[in-house]
Amino acid sequence: RSASPASQSPFRPAPATPPPAPLASPSLHAPAVDPRDAPLVGSDGPCQGAVSHAVINPSILPAFPAIRLPRAFLFLPARPAAMADAGGGTCRAWWSRDTVAVVTGANRGIGHSVAARLAEHGLTVVLTARDGERGEAAAAPLRDRGLAVVFRRLDVSDPASVAAFAAWLRDTVGGLDILVNNAAVSFNEIDTNSVEHAETVLNTNFYGTKLLTEALLPLFRRSPATSRILNISSQLGLLNKVRNPSLRRLLLDEETLTEGKIEAMVSQFLAQVKDGTWAENGWPKVWTDYAVSKLAVNAYTRVLARRLQSGGERVSVNCFCPGFTRTDMTKGWGKRTAEEVADFGARLALLPPGELPTGTFFKWRTPQLYSKL
Repeated sequence: RSASPASQSPFRPAPATPPPAPLASPSLHAPAVDPRDAPLVGSDGPCQGAVSHAVINPSILPAFPAIRLPRAFLFLPARPAAMADAGGGTCRAWWSRDTVAVVTGANRGIGHSVAARLAEHGLTVVLTARDGERGEAAAAPLRDRGLAVVFRRLDVSDPASVAAFAAWLRDTVGGLDILVNNAAVSFNEIDTNSVEHAETVLNTNFYGTKLLTEALLPLFRRSPATSRILNISSQLGLLNKVRNPSLRRLLLDEETLTEGKIEAMVSQFLAQVKDGTWAENGWPKVWTDYAVSKLAVNAYTRVLARRLQSGGERVSVNCFCPGFTRTDMTKGWGKRTAEEVADFGARLALLPPGELPTGTFFKWRTPQLYSKL
């Protein structure tokens, strides 16, 4: 199956003719104009700007915006459109059931937990996965709990699948406010480092993330709350894992780093995998193909953040490394559960507009400096 049953979907199916247009439903009011112009409710409120006693990394270099997580951020309850204030009460959040979040690779693990957590907070969530039956099976229990969740099949490594998904989102939903790029693969065991499947890993983890992000950028809704992209990444892709000095210089040069240079780096790695010289060229030593894919995602995030800022777009883009998490990818090993990761990941995605950074890498709960990206 490639989509949720229409009777259980929070969206009404678009008619075959005339050409599809955004449709309104009780749970989602798609705009009739450019979706990026649609407002989000509750962008101003008593929670905005509230500061926790737990200030994260207060001595950040000027290259980073000062990041102070709001007090409400640390105690966000699972109830729609509300968050705890300093006195233990509640105040209105910036989001509502009309706020649409797309979560990729969400049929299990971190992706599924993030999708569930966002839906518990009262958003409408589009849960995606490559496998139609597994994706629908993952979405159904959430809908049974009364959550606004719809499944849509999506393979981020397939351009045709990405194009079809973007068209469906535009014509049936009308736009989105949050994108969580979680879909990723790895073929290594915990203690192995094979690059046999490097091309598949890069096509999914980096090129797939970039392909989907670029396809959905025109569909983000402009609002005072700022739309958000959260890329689930890894500290394996931090610059301190790179042993090649020229490669480090390339990635550290904020003024000249471009998407083209990032893709050239990835192509160079894949070429060296094919000719057998990758091990002697200073790439990360642990899960090398996966690490390079996340190195590229981290770099792309910084470049995209700069591009969006310079263009005046109200879209933030950040990376989040959940750390060693107990999922199928780690064969059940790890320091924390997918649910614990999802709790913090959802909080990052729902930061109040006044506290929302861009171009930032969160290593678990701590924002990192560019020199370590």
